[in-house]
Amino acid sequence: IHSTCGKDALKAAQSALVEGAAAVEKPTPKLIAITLLTSLNSRQLAFELKIPLELPEYALHMALLAKETGLAGAVCSPQEAEQLRMSCGDDFLLVCPGVRPKWADGGDQRRSMTPKAALKAGADYLVIGRPITASDDPVAAFARICEEIG
Repeated sequence: IHSTCGKDALKAAQSALVEGAAAVEKPTPKLIAITLLTSLNSRQLAFELKIPLELPEYALHMALLAKETGLAGAVCSPQEAEQLRMSCGDDFLLVCPGVRPKWADGGDQRRSMTPKAALKAGADYLVIGRPITASDDPVAAFARICEEIG
């Protein structure tokens, strides 16, 4: 879910998830909120989206909305992971797309980091799509990324 839907929608989504899981007697899935797409940069946030906050402050605000409404975590750029980890705590999941190994093309990603740096910054989960899926040898690309992480 996207944090921009606001507190009421975030609370309603979390409640529906809990109720739905209880109705079928299953564990409650973890709901996470998107802070800001990693393909957007500070300039786009200000001039295209007309958001007057600095990008790190905006991402933090969106993550705190998710935390305050009981969501399990947030999707954020690895560049914001360290700040969100410090502000939201160790139990708050951080899923980081826009992760690119040094050898991969950045594509449309504006706020990216290497896999190793993203983990060091506090990411719990990395989303590394195109460097693997667009590779001529996806298995080798994945192995190379794992080797770089060490």
